Amino acid sequence: MDARAEANRVQKRGERWRQLQGLWGMSSLRSVQHCGRSVIREIGTVGVTVSAQGQAFYSGLRRCSSVSACPVCSARIRQGRSVQIEAAGVAWLNQGGRLAFLTLTLPHDLDDSLAATLGAVRKSWKAVQQDKAVRAIKAENVRGFVRATENTRGELNGWHPHLHVLLFLEGGCGPDAVEALRSAIESAWRKAVVKQGFRVPSWERGVNLQAVEDRDGGKALCRYLTKVQDEHGGGSWGVGAEMTRGDLKVGKRPLSRTPFEILDGALAGVEQDRALWHEYEQATKGLRVIEASRHLFRDLGVLDVSDDDVCEPGEAEAQVVALITAQEWAWVVRYRACARVLFEAEQRGGSGVLVLLESLRQRALAGG
Repeated sequence: MDARAEANRVQKRGERWRQLQGLWGMSSLRSVQHCGRSVIREIGTVGVTVSAQGQAFYSGLRRCSSVSACPVCSARIRQGRSVQIEAAGVAWLNQGGRLAFLTLTLPHDLDDSLAATLGAVRKSWKAVQQDKAVRAIKAENVRGFVRATENTRGELNGWHPHLHVLLFLEGGCGPDAVEALRSAIESAWRKAVVKQGFRVPSWERGVNLQAVEDRDGGKALCRYLTKVQDEHGGGSWGVGAEMTRGDLKVGKRPLSRTPFEILDGALAGVEQDRALWHEYEQATKGLRVIEASRHLFRDLGVLDVSDDDVCEPGEAEAQVVALITAQEWAWVVRYRACARVLFEAEQRGGSGVLVLLESLRQRALAGG
């Protein structure tokens, strides 16, 4: 990683911890209020570990493992899922399969609640999966899928939940079969959306399906899939990242914002954004953001783990450089130094962490 990318990574991590620290006192979710803040009682200390790649992370802290509502857990889980999706895509292409990218959305208005629109999107997707015509075409042409749910908020038309679906097509799935699949999905999607009480999606915008047309294109997409950058403009933005890294995306300002952009407004004291954030937290609570069809990863030789396991990284070559007591961690929390500890661990190892902890102790003794 070059110096510019490394600086960007550190800056992004600092922003995420700043947001999480703000949520400790503002979130409506108890799990988020304690995430990265409370020491696991049975462990009693916080471990600071540096990976073989030189990146530091914590252990021994309570985690909410929320992909939607926690900026720190979201980044960690989305990154892990992105790598997982990319590995599955590469394996499928190497077996002679093909890939297609499907986007599904529905018409909505400014006063539609996120709970209503998101619920309609999820139920409509379920109806598409159960549609007889779709199932018949999928049985011959689709090995499986990975589905990701994304939410943005438009100033003109309100909440905009939509789905990104990566389809693993059989190698013999030609243009005619792809078009038949698109048409069947579109028909089923339109009927389902109307059944949920929303307007009929336009032919052009409700369903978008893009497939790789040849093997060379598949190889290019394979390379495209395996690159994940911290910013759209920082390098190739792969399909795996497009589906999973909603934590890094920036809305089409000034008309559209991501949830974490809304969170910034809420933390800055904007009451409307605070209400929107709480609405978002409650509407997405407990929902899985990224899901794969049954056994897809296993059959492609890709390890499938829970969000909790992704959220707690463990590496054989990682090294614990410091153990922080519960009292010392209380100082870290009090002075919002969570990201600084990780930076010191990466730059100066355990000695840097100890120097920082001593400075926090002196500050506490001085009543600062």
